[in-house]
Amino acid sequence: MIRCVLIGLVLWAPQALAVDQILLLPVVATGKRADWRSAGRMEGQLNERYGAKPNVMTTTEAGAENAKLGASVIACKGRGSCLAGLLDQMNRSHGLYVQIRGKGRRAKITVIGLERSKMLRTWTGPWSGVDAATQSMMDEMLKMLEQTTAKAEAKEPEPSGPAMELAVMDLANQGGFTKQEIALVQGNIMGLMQQSSRFKSIVGGADLRAMMDLEQQKSALGCDDTSCLAELGGALGVPYLMTMSLGRFASQRVVNISILYVDEAQVKHRVSRIFETDMMLLSKLPSLIEELLTGAYGQGGKALKNNEFQVTAAQEAYAREKQASQARAPYQKPLVWVGVALLAGSGLGVMISPTDDALRTQRERYDTATLSQVAREWDDFDALVQQRQTMNIVVPSLVSVGGGALLWGLLSR
Repeated sequence: MIRCVLIGLVLWAPQALAVDQILLLPVVATGKRADWRSAGRMEGQLNERYGAKPNVMTTTEAGAENAKLGASVIACKGRGSCLAGLLDQMNRSHGLYVQIRGKGRRAKITVIGLERSKMLRTWTGPWSGVDAATQSMMDEMLKMLEQTTAKAEAKEPEPSGPAMELAVMDLANQGGFTKQEIALVQGNIMGLMQQSSRFKSIVGGADLRAMMDLEQQKSALGCDDTSCLAELGGALGVPYLMTMSLGRFASQRVVNISILYVDEAQVKHRVSRIFETDMMLLSKLPSLIEELLTGAYGQGGKALKNNEFQVTAAQEAYAREKQASQARAPYQKPLVWVGVALLAGSGLGVMISPTDDALRTQRERYDTATLSQVAREWDDFDALVQQRQTMNIVVPSLVSVGGGALLWGLLSR
């Protein structure tokens, strides 16, 4: 399924966004009964709802940049000036902060829309109004970013300076991805670089290998430091060389991209990001390329535009992936095992329950018993009767409860 999503998104050639972003700050729980469970759940919902938008930075991405962000947000205690200062530290233009005070239905929720220097708007109320409040503030900030981007593009001068040539090394697979997936992601990146209109020519893949002789290709395979790459770029006759790597560590996807200025053997700019899902990786590639070009040359991809199809497709793919991960096999469901155990218990009860023949035989033994044996034979007969009566109650109960648990477990995700 992931491969299909990769193919679809690559064919549609996603495009980039403005440098400014909305930072989703960690959700904070306060009060005597701080409800951190609800805070974590709400933080996940915000990331899922808005994380696929290319001009939104999730708390996961922010945490990868600043491991102390959560502690800093808690220390602000909801003060707008302090929270706005965190945006400056993270170099983001806008932010959304949510605070949960108390627990349960009586909890009071505070939602704050932020700019670097001030608070835009504050809302406080019950759980029933949270969705509308967050959506309203996000819409307002997204609209502000769109207006800022439109003005910047209208005033942005044409790129100046000599035409640039760029050689792009193959995307290095650091583990966890197939050759087909690596090729698709590399094609996506090459498409984004081509759309940026920042280079006179871009050479990569088979064309780059065709320019190298056998010895250069062998050198390129073990080339991982700046001086070595500079020598390789000089041999190719290009002023700039781009290297890329992609790998999977635990459940995270790690991307590293660098642009090297060959003449000075200097890294112009380097970007590195960690993503939770393949969907997030693809949807954030345009912003990654935009940041790389802006850091290296002072301007991003002028010809790149935001492609809404990519965002929508990524959201749908993530929803399908999440739904599939939640659909567990029957043997992974505890209720199924409970139902099976109860039904097995009912079968055992049937096996140990005295049969009619056993009761009849014991009654005949009592009827024909001598005076010295009659008391013992009666006790045995009475015990069998009580055991039969008990099993008549227990077995149907086990069948009913076990069958219900088994059916519920099989139907649940």
